[in-house]
Amino acid sequence: PNGSKIVYVTDLSRQPPIYLLDVASKKSKRITNTGSQNTNPDWGPDGRIVYASKRGGVNVLVVMDPLKGESSAQVVTKPGSWEHPSWASDGRHIIAERDGALFIVDTDPNGDPPVQLFLNKGHWMNPAWSR
Repeated sequence: PNGSKIVYVTDLSRQPPIYLLDVASKKSKRITNTGSQNTNPDWGPDGRIVYASKRGGVNVLVVMDPLKGESSAQVVTKPGSWEHPSWASDGRHIIAERDGALFIVDTDPNGDPPVQLFLNKGHWMNPAWSR
C-alpha cells in the first residue's frame, strides 16, 4: 500500500509460493509454506494480503499480514474453487470468483457468509474493487 514492498508469486518450485520483496534493499523473502499453490495476492488497505491457497486439493481464501508471515494467516472461506480475490476499500470484505460466479466474502470470523452477486451465465473472473 505504501510502495515499499511488493508481493508476488513464482512457480519456480512448481508449487507456487508467495514472496515479499523489499523495494529499497531488493531482498526477497518467501512468506508462504502452507498450501500446494498460493496465487493471486492482493494488498488490503490495512497492509494485509488476501490470496487463494490450494489445500487438500481445493482452494480457500487466506488473509495474512505479510510482515508477520504465516503465523498471522487466517482461512476466511470454506473449501471450494475460490480464486482471484480483491480487497474492498473497507478492509473487511473481498470480492472473489468461485465456480465462475462472483461472491462478496466477509473476512470477519463472526461476519456474514459469502454472498453471490448475480446469477448470469458465463464465467466471471478477475474482479477488482475500485479504490
